Amino acid sequence: MTIQVASLVPCTYEYFEEDTPPGFVPAMSYEQWGFVSIKNKVLLPLEYRSVQLAGLKNSSLVIVSTIEEVGVLRVK
Repeated sequence: MTIQVASLVPCTYEYFEEDTPPGFVPAMSYEQWGFVSIKNKVLLPLEYRSVQLAGLKNSSLVIVSTIEEVGVLRVK
């Protein structure tokens, strides 16, 4: 039996959220959050203190915060 393993997102991040919409995941590196696609394309730079999904599970709206500001962004 041969097992083939494909790495979709390299282990360059410290943490990933588990329950996310299809296609992208919140990721953390150096205590800064952002979003990456399952193909490791940075969709939202890892420069936020926190990120969270806004409302619906399949929504692309996210709430982000820095030390000074809070806002809502759309991940594309």
